[in-house]
Amino acid sequence: MQLSSRTRPTVTKLPVLQYGCRTVAGPQEGNEISFNYLSEGGANYVFSIDPWNQLDRRRPRIIFVTNTGSVVPKNQVLGKVMRISKGVLKTLNSQEVISGLLTEIIPLFELPNFSTKNTSSALNTKQIPTSTLPTSRLVSLKALPTNRMNPTLTQHLMEHEGVDLPSEVIQELYDEVYQKSSHMGRERITLKVEAQWGILLPNLSSVPGKSLTIEVKPKWLEQSRKAPQDAYRCRNCALRASKPAEDKQNAYLCPLYLVAGNASVIQPWVKRKVLDAFGTLPEPQPEQKMVENITDHITHYIVAGKGHRLISHIKHQQVRLDTEAELKQGETALTAKQETSLRLAMTLKDCSLYIKVSYSDKDLPIESWLGDLDFKSPQKIKGWGLKETALVDGGWYTQRDVGGERLDCMISAARDENVALHHS
Repeated sequence: MQLSSRTRPTVTKLPVLQYGCRTVAGPQEGNEISFNYLSEGGANYVFSIDPWNQLDRRRPRIIFVTNTGSVVPKNQVLGKVMRISKGVLKTLNSQEVISGLLTEIIPLFELPNFSTKNTSSALNTKQIPTSTLPTSRLVSLKALPTNRMNPTLTQHLMEHEGVDLPSEVIQELYDEVYQKSSHMGRERITLKVEAQWGILLPNLSSVPGKSLTIEVKPKWLEQSRKAPQDAYRCRNCALRASKPAEDKQNAYLCPLYLVAGNASVIQPWVKRKVLDAFGTLPEPQPEQKMVENITDHITHYIVAGKGHRLISHIKHQQVRLDTEAELKQGETALTAKQETSLRLAMTLKDCSLYIKVSYSDKDLPIESWLGDLDFKSPQKIKGWGLKETALVDGGWYTQRDVGGERLDCMISAARDENVALHHS
């Protein structure tokens, strides 16, 4: 099977197709798989990859192949997820996402950690593996020369692998979304069925009896430059305050606490996240001691461990890029460099940190990955400015009470504490 040339992206640094997919009529030595609808965001659908079940004959057999047509053993793709674009306006397609990762995002994490000495070992001369696909550079981060990277940072970047998906596989994915979510009133997807790229990513879901994953949002880690001087909330808390109550997360943490490393605030929040994550697993609730141990490990990771170093680096890059993107005196429009810096800053302000604890291991080892690092489209720039203006003009930075609820922003907590001390 030759991978479709019509799907090659027109970008300056070509991403690489690691695999292709195709449907088959008969057995392929047990390497057939099925895609199962897992979740979705505003711009993408996500599917788990599972062994094909012969009891469900309505589902086509699908295999992964190399560019030469060789069947890929299913064990190479099981345990990963497939992401495809919804084709939403002002979002990038999969080729552009992978290209942006290679050209713009990875270099932000190749820089030496600004807060620690560069502890990289001697030059690693490991050879970059040769791809069977006819392109010049692999998407896999494992294939990048490790001597150029600070391992304390780049180990948190997820491997992205490009997959060529023909129209018949895309149709199967659309049908799967409808079958799994039609009970919620969803209508059939009416998007044009045509070949596109998908992105193969690690599956970071919790695994019953083995591991637990929680999501941390290291969003605006410093106050917005446009916030009023008398702001009672940080930028992220102001945005949250402006949303309807039903859109707000139950377990919320002001991102400024992440940078401050305030264990007394972070620990109870982590415990809620851990209990919520266990609540989604088909197994009995763990003993209290297990919950406390996992909570303590994650809290230390965020407050003083590798997680804190990563969060501090993200803040450093957010601030640096914001500074580069700021209009200078007399300037009325962003230069190309300023526009790129703004897009990168906003990308980092919308990322997620996934923290995984292997609780089947008595040492409770922790791994973490950054997700949602798609390089933001330049078409979003105007909307960012309008949103910031709406927050300022709507008083969301300065209002003391919103719907009678207390919003636990670090800025508001500090202001309230100062007022209490003044009146005591």
